[in-house]
Amino acid sequence: MMTLRSAVRRRKAQVQPQEDPLGQGIHRDSTEELANSTSALALHARGDTESGTLNGQKDPTITRLEVALARRNAELAKIALYLKSIEEEQSQQQRELDRVSKALDNATEENLALQDSLLKLGESKDRLRFSRALTLHEKHKTSASSEFDQKLLHHPARTRISEEEIRELATGTRLFDVHWYIKRYSLIGLDDEGALNHYFDLGHRLGYNPGPHFDGQHYIASNADLDDGVTNPLRHYIQFGVCEGRPITAVQEEMKVRIIMMQRNEVDLIYPWVLYHGVRFGFQNLRVIDNGSSDSFQPRLDYLQSIGVQVSRQYNSREDFVNKGRIISEIIKHYDEEDPADFYFPLDCDEFVGVELQGGQLSFYEADIFNELRDHYKSSEALTVATYFDNHPTETASFKRTTGQRKSFFAEGTCQSLDRGFNNPKLKGGGGRKKTSIVYMHYHFKPYPIVRQHARQKLEAFLEDFSKEALRQYISEKRTGFHSARHLLVGEREYLTRDPSLFKNVAAFAEAFKSLGIPLPFSED
Repeated sequence: MMTLRSAVRRRKAQVQPQEDPLGQGIHRDSTEELANSTSALALHARGDTESGTLNGQKDPTITRLEVALARRNAELAKIALYLKSIEEEQSQQQRELDRVSKALDNATEENLALQDSLLKLGESKDRLRFSRALTLHEKHKTSASSEFDQKLLHHPARTRISEEEIRELATGTRLFDVHWYIKRYSLIGLDDEGALNHYFDLGHRLGYNPGPHFDGQHYIASNADLDDGVTNPLRHYIQFGVCEGRPITAVQEEMKVRIIMMQRNEVDLIYPWVLYHGVRFGFQNLRVIDNGSSDSFQPRLDYLQSIGVQVSRQYNSREDFVNKGRIISEIIKHYDEEDPADFYFPLDCDEFVGVELQGGQLSFYEADIFNELRDHYKSSEALTVATYFDNHPTETASFKRTTGQRKSFFAEGTCQSLDRGFNNPKLKGGGGRKKTSIVYMHYHFKPYPIVRQHARQKLEAFLEDFSKEALRQYISEKRTGFHSARHLLVGEREYLTRDPSLFKNVAAFAEAFKSLGIPLPFSED
């Protein structure tokens, strides 16, 4: 019969050491002894007479097991204390996290309140500047003759002024605008002197106006003592009218131009864009489609509505942004049916309309823009811009010519459909393309933080993964808006570094904003 000791040894050989599940480093011998105890105690429970316990003495195996159990219990107690200390520490950390979280919540609320205050302050400042500019514009319209009066009144002896001096004053004050006159009345082939002679010898009798600032027919009609068809209104005004305080008015353009633009949170551009185009084409002819701007932006739109701008807020989803071209073309077709305009310009909020004159001179003068449009009146073709001028990211009023642009605008009744970028229109009747001298001043290079924010905002409609690898693939595939993805891959230094030889100062554009009483977009002032 197997002895107790041999049974224990055999059982010990069968039981493998166990790892401490709590990882507290319990000794292997304790584990082995506990494992042995199972066999030994089981044998004693069966009353095994060969265990050596009948002589009244305590078996050494039992003693060793009791010691191992005591050691194990002590270690388990230590583990329990350790776990309790961990629980207390975690509880303390949780309380600290709750405190920090609450503090962050409070700080976030304060930060949001501060941001809201800053937005309201910025809105108030922008609106004040905008309102002041509108006031100056209206004042200028009601006293159009004032700047000419000042120049003309400096010339003495009005009754003895010679014909040559009258003509010099007419051109020097731009009351006679040679380029405007030639283009307005299709007098192609005349030079400056020939155009001036044409007006003074014949044009005034035909009812021609000498320039956009002087409506000769209105001047004659407003002064009963003048003989229509005989009196040269410009000569009379220079020789007599200015001294007698007779007012003059600007020529009222008969063409209607509508501009339609979709935007979202264009805080820095919305007021300059509206003011610039509203002064030239009429605020009632501007249509701003809001693509889901924030609540803090809405007061700007409310104010624009109050001065006559048409604002649409129903196209506020990402899908609407993707379908921008379709939405704008539908609006144009609706206007054609209900209240047609002579021309329609689909624009972005960073684009400003101008014209390139003969010799490459840029003009932002409404009369020059209308003169160019007059050449394309009732055109059945898609009218494309001559070129873009992209801004420098840091140098105010510096722009570079960008060729290869295909952006289009339309004469009445020609637009059938548009793509999102306005580059590939379809026309009613299937007409082709016609290049014009219209140019867009384009704020393509906005300040670095703003351009990245706007780029991501645009791409969210097409892209979910903004990792560098995904952006590079997006660009390589030339997917919609891939040029915006480039802004998310370049650092600020690289973005701001531009070849200065490509950029030229466009003083006329800066002067156009100065005349409005507002600074250029993104300028320091």
